[in-house]
Amino acid sequence: MKIRIRQIAKKSISRFKILFLTGCIFSAYARGTAQSTQVYKSEIEVKEGVNIESNLPTSIEIRINGTVTTNNTKDSYNIEGKNGDVRLNILKDLEIETWNKNIVKQKTEVIVKAASKDIEVNFLKALNLSLKEKAGKKVIIDTNLDIESFEMENGFFKADDCEIKLKNGKKFKIEYLELSSYLTVPEKSNLSIKGSNYGTIRLGELNGDLDLELKYTEVYGLGVKRLKGSLQWCYNVIFEKVAMADLSSTNSYVKIKNLGGANIGSLALNDAGDLFTMKYKSSNSAQTTYEFGTVGLLQVSNSNNDEFIADEVGMIEVKKTKYSDFNIKRLNASLLVDAKNTNIGIDEIGKQFISIDIKNTLSTIDLGFEEGTNYIMQIERNKYFEFDADQSVLRLKENKEEGIDYYQKGNKENASQIHIDCDKCKLDFN
Repeated sequence: MKIRIRQIAKKSISRFKILFLTGCIFSAYARGTAQSTQVYKSEIEVKEGVNIESNLPTSIEIRINGTVTTNNTKDSYNIEGKNGDVRLNILKDLEIETWNKNIVKQKTEVIVKAASKDIEVNFLKALNLSLKEKAGKKVIIDTNLDIESFEMENGFFKADDCEIKLKNGKKFKIEYLELSSYLTVPEKSNLSIKGSNYGTIRLGELNGDLDLELKYTEVYGLGVKRLKGSLQWCYNVIFEKVAMADLSSTNSYVKIKNLGGANIGSLALNDAGDLFTMKYKSSNSAQTTYEFGTVGLLQVSNSNNDEFIADEVGMIEVKKTKYSDFNIKRLNASLLVDAKNTNIGIDEIGKQFISIDIKNTLSTIDLGFEEGTNYIMQIERNKYFEFDADQSVLRLKENKEEGIDYYQKGNKENASQIHIDCDKCKLDFN
């Protein structure tokens, strides 16, 4: 029997190679991009003035061992494995809208990729989103849908091994996980948020209390009735309007445009176990810049190495601070300070002010007065080392008290009162 063998043309072989390679590339691409996405939604009707507790999407516990890269960008916080593959991607923004309905809503989107479709489906089924109002008008929100931790391990001869653990103990091997959450809460509600690890909170107008316990987190809000904050390494905490603020912070930046009253450092910082906070453990606020627009009452209870900036303040009461700076454009009513090594600069003190009482050491006190101001000033003579003032309008009064000088500006008998007790200080009045 004869067998006829026909040669295949070289062009056909080339086409076959191209088709084969293209198919392989497409197959690999399909395997590389296959993933499952699910959006979870829940809403619940609540009573007016409900208390809402929430965490941040970035609050997942992270355990990593091996070659790992963490990236903190403007929009997300992600973790890469040893070959640069992103394994965990959390969208940082927690958008919290407010509205005039007594309804709480949560929307969380989860994208997961695993070795098989079954693992992805089983993982998504295991996640839980069910808002419930508990006793005491309380709603607890978990923006992570019961995800407790993300673990990744790799080695020289070992690829990235990633595992998700849920709060109920279930574990899932995954290759990629992405999370994002959005909330809607009643305008007349009280909100408490705890979190760390580079999150961003964006909040609408809240006619209630806001309690923040945060690390490495940014906050941008419109209006809050009462703000209570324990802040560590929060480099942007910015609000348009706050009626009353009670803040304790380390290494943070707080800016409020319109503030009724503030108390700084009255509360002990939570979780003060790190080396930085332990260094300032005797102070409840340290190395933080507070910048305010208009403030009715500014109280400082316990502060260390802070900076206070304000456009206009009604009254200032400082009970304890050291190594701090006050830069105020205008003071209207009174100033009471007990400090150490703290510089005080006020561009203009209103002519209707009531009193100024400063006890301080090793600092510069620079006070400017509105034209037409009348006051009587008492200074401990042997303590300050330099005193600059306009002698043409400030006259030295007769005094029998040893070591004390009395100066008067204007002729009113009921003039405002100033008392300065500042050891080794430079005084500059104009």
